[in-house]
Amino acid sequence: MHDLIQMMAFEIVSLRSTNQDPRKGSRLWTADDIYHALKNGRGIETITGISLDTSNFSREISLLPATFLRMWELRLLRIIDTGKLYLPQGPLIFPNPLRYLQWHGYPLKSLSTNFIAEMLVILDMRGSQLEKLWEGVQV
Repeated sequence: MHDLIQMMAFEIVSLRSTNQDPRKGSRLWTADDIYHALKNGRGIETITGISLDTSNFSREISLLPATFLRMWELRLLRIIDTGKLYLPQGPLIFPNPLRYLQWHGYPLKSLSTNFIAEMLVILDMRGSQLEKLWEGVQV
């Protein structure tokens, strides 16, 4: 029953069901919507949540350090990476309001030194290559 309710909620909020531009939504969870929002980078300031399982991703994508930086409202970032996301220019800079960061399979050894985690409540980096979270003391 829980899965059915979750599917119904996704369908109600889904950008596909309303035929809206994915960059105008506040929550993204379909691979195509996320890909287009990240690729185009316009209108992403209102995104509050991203949930991506790359096992459903049909293509590989390279992310630049500032990919999420303009997402000033981003509170939730959940990524299950199966080796399809690449960070060729180093760690990503996450927005400071981020409260929930889950990235299974994070490919780098550290997070960005620019990330201020004062709002972060949950950090789940299972299966990642992380050795060091950040420099200095975080509140």
